[in-house]
Amino acid sequence: MSGWCEDETKHIESVIQELHINRKSCVVFTNHVIFDFGAIKITDALHTNTSVNCLHLVSQNISSHGASSIAKMLCMNNSIQNLYLCCNHIGSSGAQEIAESLKSNQTITRVSIAYNNICDDGAVAVAEMMKVNKSITRLFIEGNNIGRRGIEALLEALHVNFSITKFVLTQTELLCVPDASTTIARLLARNTKTEMKWRFCVLHSFNKDIPSDLIRHISEFIDIDY
Repeated sequence: MSGWCEDETKHIESVIQELHINRKSCVVFTNHVIFDFGAIKITDALHTNTSVNCLHLVSQNISSHGASSIAKMLCMNNSIQNLYLCCNHIGSSGAQEIAESLKSNQTITRVSIAYNNICDDGAVAVAEMMKVNKSITRLFIEGNNIGRRGIEALLEALHVNFSITKFVLTQTELLCVPDASTTIARLLARNTKTEMKWRFCVLHSFNKDIPSDLIRHISEFIDIDY
């Protein structure tokens, strides 16, 4: 175990050295799990970095503590365009901090906070961010613990956000909203961008569980995953 920790530390230190001299364009951890400790170290080095455009910290056991450090970095970094944090444990508090930082960050275009144990409070914070952020074009927030209040807030935010071209939820999350077909139809009717392609990730039982009128609205305007 001690050898594993030493190996992790050496790898993180190696990445940090490259970040300090602006030699990396993408930070990706696949064979190493960095936890909050590593996330904090990496994001501290990204405060003044100008070369990295992609931060890929998927399945790294990052909690709200690590997310807080990431949020602080996003307030200062102007080079990162793609932020992938899916399959961690940032929770609602982590989502709230990241959402707050994205209100002023106009560089990032893609954000994934899917599968992060985010509840309604976190979703509402993300929705508030969506109302003011103009740079994000793809937002992945599926697979969390978002209920009716959070889903309704997200859908309402899409009424005033015309920069997002791909927005991902799951079938179960979408069904939290009563009369979902009317909500989606009203949302799509207010969208004046013909190139808009909202995409709702759905389960294999889509045709059985979703009302037929909602299937029609979604099929006309949204790419569907079966």
